Amino acid sequence: MPLVPVNTETNPSLATYKIFSEGTELPASVGVAMISVQKAINKIPSARLVLFDGDVSEGDFELSGGNLFVPGNEIEIKAGYNAIEETLFKGIIIRHGLEVSEKASKLSIDLKDPFVKMTVGRKKQILF
Repeated sequence: MPLVPVNTETNPSLATYKIFSEGTELPASVGVAMISVQKAINKIPSARLVLFDGDVSEGDFELSGGNLFVPGNEIEIKAGYNAIEETLFKGIIIRHGLEVSEKASKLSIDLKDPFVKMTVGRKKQILF
C-alpha cells in the first residue's frame, strides 16, 4: 500500500518521524498505521508499531518474512517537527504478529527497552 510523499519544505509545521531497524532507516514505501510509545515511573518503557504489510489474497507478507523485524532486533523511533527529529524510543522487538482484516493486513510489533532482559530469570537469592 503506497503512501503519498509529503514535502516538509512546503509545509514545515508537519510532524515527521523516522524508524530505524538495526541502524537502517525504513524505506518510505513502508506504510505506518500507528506509533505508540509508553513511558511511566517504575515501568519498563514500551512501544508498539503497526505497519501495513503484504496481501492476504497472495499470502505474501514482505515485512513479516524479512530480516528487518526479527525478534531481538533493535528499533529506534525518532519524531519531531520541521524534519528535526529526536529519539522518542530505542528498544528491542519482543514480539510481532499479523492482524488480518477485510480491508488490510497489518504487522503489529511490540517493543521494550533493553532493560527488560534484567527481569528474566531468578529474582531471589538466599545469602547466609
